[in-house]
Amino acid sequence: MIESGAAVQQAYRGVKGWLKFFIVCNIYINPVLFVLYLIMFLIGIPSLVEKYLRIAAVGTLQMVIGGLLVWKWIQIARHLRQIEPGAVQETKSWLRLSLGLTMLSKSLDFMSGINAPVALLQQFTQTLIIAFIGFTIWYSYFSFSKRVKATYPDWSAPQHLVQQAEIKDGDISGVAPPDQTSCTKCNKVVDHHTYLNDVRGIGYLCSECTMELIKIRKATLSNQ
Repeated sequence: MIESGAAVQQAYRGVKGWLKFFIVCNIYINPVLFVLYLIMFLIGIPSLVEKYLRIAAVGTLQMVIGGLLVWKWIQIARHLRQIEPGAVQETKSWLRLSLGLTMLSKSLDFMSGINAPVALLQQFTQTLIIAFIGFTIWYSYFSFSKRVKATYPDWSAPQHLVQQAEIKDGDISGVAPPDQTSCTKCNKVVDHHTYLNDVRGIGYLCSECTMELIKIRKATLSNQ
C-alpha cells in the first residue's frame, strides 16, 4: 500500500497538466492580452479625456489595478514553476485577493458618470459571475489536486508556518526542530535543519527525506 501510494505520487509529481497550463497562462498569455488591451486603451484615451474625463480617470485606475495583478501573477507563476516553498499558499491567497480587486475595479464603473445604470449593473453581474467561476475552479484545483499535493510537499501548511527554504549546493536551510521530533514522512528522528512538510500534518523531514525533496525539486527544475 505504501509503495502503491508512493508510485501514485511519483506519477503525479511535476509541473505538468493543468498546473503547467495555469503557469503558462499567467506568465505568457495573460500579459500579452493585457498589453494588447492597454494599447487599445492608450489609443482611445485622448478622445475620452477631451469629452469624458471621469470615464478616462476610471479607466486609467482600472488599468493600473489590472497591470498590478498581471505583474503579481507573473511572479506567483514563477514561484509555482520553481516549486518554491509557500507557492501554493501564495497562489490561494492571491486568488482570493484578485477576486476582491476585480470586483472593486469593476464597481468603479458606477463612478464613471455613464448614464446607463441597467447596463452597468448587467456588466457588473456578468463580471462577478465569470470571476467567481474562475476563482472556484482554480481555488478548488490548488486545494484538492493530486498533482499539487505530489509536487508541493507544503501545499496545505498554514502560510505563517511555511519556512522559506533555499537550495544551495545540494543543501537546504530551514528551522531546527525540537529534540526527538519525528519525520512526518518516515517517522525517523529528525537530526538537522529541515524543511516543513505536510505528509500527515505540519512537521519536519529527516535528512534522508530532505535530500529526496532536494532531488525532486532539482529534477523538476532541470526538466523545465
